[in-house]
Amino acid sequence: LALGVVVANSRDLYWRVNVAADRTRQKITEYPLPIRDRAVAGNLGSPFRVGPGQSLGVMYGRRWVRNINDLYDDPVKKAQSGAGQAWDPAKYGGHEGGYVVLASARGTVNERPIGYVAPDGSTIVQIGDANPDFNMSFNSTVNFKRFTVNALIDWTQGGNIYNGTRQWPFFELRDRAYDQAGKPVEARKAADYYAAFYNNADATDFFVEPGTYVKVKELSVNYTFLRDQLSTFGLGWLENLRVGLVGRNLFTFTNYSGFDPEISATDFGEGDPFQLRYDGFSYPHFRQLSGVVEIAF
Repeated sequence: LALGVVVANSRDLYWRVNVAADRTRQKITEYPLPIRDRAVAGNLGSPFRVGPGQSLGVMYGRRWVRNINDLYDDPVKKAQSGAGQAWDPAKYGGHEGGYVVLASARGTVNERPIGYVAPDGSTIVQIGDANPDFNMSFNSTVNFKRFTVNALIDWTQGGNIYNGTRQWPFFELRDRAYDQAGKPVEARKAADYYAAFYNNADATDFFVEPGTYVKVKELSVNYTFLRDQLSTFGLGWLENLRVGLVGRNLFTFTNYSGFDPEISATDFGEGDPFQLRYDGFSYPHFRQLSGVVEIAF
């Protein structure tokens, strides 16, 4: 979808707004090879699965139980869920972190999250999808007399990012999650509790995050000096002189915990910035400020 609107057009003021949007839905209808997970980051596990009936960009991995009812999707646990049995619902409950744990282990060194098991016995299930609901961009140009202001804003709504950059430090107990300072005693967790989420570097839903963001990609302000103005400074031999400032990647609004939600797995050989939203130690887009001088003879 593309739409351009001239909001104002007069002698001193011209204002145009352009909007572009796209939405993609895709599915693999035929795939004669074995189901595989696309490698993205060396020895880190990949969450991206390729197989028949799958959407390109779908994520598979280990999931952790957040709702006690999900415990009993596992036929084994369901069979042992009677009063006093091993998986009696009375023995389990959630905590402030949102995960279900054994109630008697809560607040002890034995507290652990519980891995989800699907009705078919599988421990590897869908944990996310990199495909956004839609993408939009807004471009606005305003000319007021000799001033020109141009702005470009990008908006990606929905989809997931896999934060592999955060997963790696879990192995060395260096993620911020391990810092228990400031937490009440009853809410503190032992290091081994968080270490479970590391999952031997294999994909897990703990590191799947919302990918929505709005970013001010570019903002420029320019002023044009005409010949009559330049003559005052002895530069009347010039047609005009334009000076300005250009800022790129100025502001990002997102709930993503990494450095930059505008991320892809292109650094790892896949070359696909749309289907593989994987944060794997890539540098974020730098904020840049540039000066502009344009001379017309």
